[in-house]
Amino acid sequence: MNYLNEMIRRNTRDMLRRNWGKAVALTVTVMAVLLLGSMLESAIGGLTGTYGLGTLLTIYRSSLSALTPARLAASTALTLSVGLVELLLLCPLLLGISEWLTGLSYGICENDMGSVFRHYRSPRRFFRAVWLYLNIAVRSWLYTTLLLLPGSLMIGASELFTRGNPSSLDRIMAVMGMAMGVCLLILGGITAWIFTRRYALAPYLVIRQDSLTARQAIRESIQATRGFKTSYAWFQFSFIGWWLFSLFMLPLFYTIPYVWGGNALYARTLLEARRVIPRPGEAAQPA
Repeated sequence: MNYLNEMIRRNTRDMLRRNWGKAVALTVTVMAVLLLGSMLESAIGGLTGTYGLGTLLTIYRSSLSALTPARLAASTALTLSVGLVELLLLCPLLLGISEWLTGLSYGICENDMGSVFRHYRSPRRFFRAVWLYLNIAVRSWLYTTLLLLPGSLMIGASELFTRGNPSSLDRIMAVMGMAMGVCLLILGGITAWIFTRRYALAPYLVIRQDSLTARQAIRESIQATRGFKTSYAWFQFSFIGWWLFSLFMLPLFYTIPYVWGGNALYARTLLEARRVIPRPGEAAQPA
């Protein structure tokens, strides 16, 4: 499996060798959309005095009791509205980037980046892209929340032993409970990361089969990743060094295209291995 991962990473670098400039430009575009959302939220906050939820909690971090329900509701509405704008702008773009990178893996689309923006040109494709990524995000969030819940409850219950005037036994119980809660949180996080890889192939199925709905693509992705979720999660984790290096910001413009390209190539490899899509020169399998 390590050999397969290394081969995919090497082929990804070869695939992007003559296209790093374009890939970096797309990375900048995505980051610009995110920055635009942040600037929009800040501008509205400056004009109306209604700040985004994150900013509001930072301002009142030392006196949350002074935070009124009305102010909290207004800030939540603002953050959700800006998030919706970002969602509408980013989802078709991300799907188009996946399509362009998949084309690069076949040696096409190198000089044609029209596929990156084609999901904006059709209302059906536009809303399908938004609905697809929204479905994936909500499903992933729900499963992650459920898997993190036992550890969170254990940590919360352990804090009860520290209230008032705890005895030595109470302190020991609290420490043991905290340790168990942290272990459960780590285990839940790892399990959630692996389990939610079941949705990772859905965007690549949509760009290969234009007639697929978001729900059909997710269902086919779940079937295609059976037995491969752990290996795919490990492949994505293998980029951890690059992500840590990207804390210095500049390497981020190398890491993001590298990860995007690796995911596209891994998805193609897996879909071909499961005979969901044909290999080059191979006839398509009958449905």
